[in-house]
Amino acid sequence: MMEILFDAESIEEVKTKQFRKACCFVEETCKKIKRGKVDPLGLVVRKVLRKPAGEYRSLLPHVVTAKQSEWKGKSTEDGGCVRFLYINAGHNNPYRRVASLPLNKHVYYDRERYVKLALDVAETILGVFGFSSRGKEMNRKLTDWR
Repeated sequence: MMEILFDAESIEEVKTKQFRKACCFVEETCKKIKRGKVDPLGLVVRKVLRKPAGEYRSLLPHVVTAKQSEWKGKSTEDGGCVRFLYINAGHNNPYRRVASLPLNKHVYYDRERYVKLALDVAETILGVFGFSSRGKEMNRKLTDWR
């Protein structure tokens, strides 16, 4: 998305032509995610632990991942990086929401969660130009991207 924006001769071109191209890129990316056409390894989330997993009070995704890794015999320390994939972000059981790496062969991912993450990133980068995942520029709802 950044490459698309920076591939312009002027700020006016960024605001018009390249902005529209970036919006199309976001839409295509969301479609691919919704269809399951994205390699799960390209969706891996990396988080740094600020303290040992046992010291956290909440079961946030990166804490659950650290505990899952410990169950697999891999130690995680504060300051260490954990890697995970959202597999069912809405599940009641926090241990069923994420999967730590390495992943099993037949991996699936939470498509809705990753579409939301992609749109959040797009809003962060393109919001200055008026982009909103709920706005008129996208002209589609999240459920339309199938």
